[in-house]
Amino acid sequence: MRFIAVFRSWFPALAVVSYLIGTTLPESRGTKIAALMIVARLLISNYAWLRKTSGRIAVAILIVSLFVGGSHGLLAIVYGGIERYVGVVILVLSISFLRLPLDQIRFDIGLFSKQGTRRGTGLPAITTASSAISPLLNLGTIALFGGLLETHGAQAEKVSSAVTRGVGAALLVSPTFAPTAIVLREFPDVTWASTLPIGLPLFVATLVLAWSRRDTIVVSWVQNKKRGYPPFHLALIVVFMGLILVGCRVFAQWSIVTSVSIAAIGSVYLWTYVVARSAIPRLTVNPRKHIGNIWPAIEAEAALFVVAGILSSAISTNSVLSASAQSVVGEVTSPVVLYVIVLAGMPLITILGIHPIVPFVILVHLIDGAALGLTPPEMYVFWVVGWIQSMMVSPVSALNISASAFFHVSPWTIGIRENVPYAFAFGAISLALFWTIGG
Repeated sequence: MRFIAVFRSWFPALAVVSYLIGTTLPESRGTKIAALMIVARLLISNYAWLRKTSGRIAVAILIVSLFVGGSHGLLAIVYGGIERYVGVVILVLSISFLRLPLDQIRFDIGLFSKQGTRRGTGLPAITTASSAISPLLNLGTIALFGGLLETHGAQAEKVSSAVTRGVGAALLVSPTFAPTAIVLREFPDVTWASTLPIGLPLFVATLVLAWSRRDTIVVSWVQNKKRGYPPFHLALIVVFMGLILVGCRVFAQWSIVTSVSIAAIGSVYLWTYVVARSAIPRLTVNPRKHIGNIWPAIEAEAALFVVAGILSSAISTNSVLSASAQSVVGEVTSPVVLYVIVLAGMPLITILGIHPIVPFVILVHLIDGAALGLTPPEMYVFWVVGWIQSMMVSPVSALNISASAFFHVSPWTIGIRENVPYAFAFGAISLALFWTIGG
């Protein structure tokens, strides 16, 4: 029992270290060790993650995976699948580590308006601000805006959709999100820089769509009385993270996911080192204690990523199912139809309450970039666009569930009533661009 208690306490740190060291070893042995540790941690938990939507979806996907795998060696399917998206879990753990300094920085809304006043706020400005902040905060961006803005009723619906659109748009230019890591797993040779020539124009397109939204709402800015470090510390963390990221990519030539994970953790430790030696009074800065508190918040998502890998392994192993599906897709000779299958099919499926990872894992095995005339970097952005649309409209996506919790609006309202028109308008723009590129 003592061993289990110690393992639970130190698990996040052990899993991260095992993965980051293991990715530099032959045959990536550390990734398998980290994957087994994640599975073990899920099994010896109090199963609180089963009470979350992502946890219940994970169980459903696991059952489907075992059915798809059939008699094709279930143990081999599970063992081979659990490590497929382990890098995504490590990335989420590492990015969550940034919450330590960010929770102690005083985000003073007085930088943007008079504290405590009621004023007209443009929804496009909220979308733009959330797209700028979310590469660091990820879904924490929703918590930030939820704490700074007092909204009710229709106001909350509009603001929640504005924030979710900004977070979704950031996926096009930032590799720090779980969906981008999932897509990168399928395109391991793609570099972040190679995706920007197409990702950046689409990002601009999302902001143009956002700024075409002329409605202005009146909200109360919450006066921030929290004791904390001044906002320039955020810039300090960004600089630290950027320097480490460049070092990992240019000199060590590690993968994007590994580099971002190391940069996130390294920047936090550098920041705590600077703060400890500054004249600013110290607050509660304890990275070792903080990392132990991260896991309960993300374990349901971790379970989802693990079983998604098992589903991918099951589909690959079932040769009859794979051949049948590929023959059906092979009958489609028009690239436009394939574009529509992803850019319209994925969000339509997720509207029904199916998590975006399910159609992605299935379709990514069936649709080849060569059939679309797209290069691997272009295919990466293509799938990210499908993810963005699906995240915004799905009532069970982590994005809309988080927004629902902080803005007290139904995820169905955010996803379907507010975001469906925007998502499909963005999809139409993306389809036109990819059609132009691929022919």
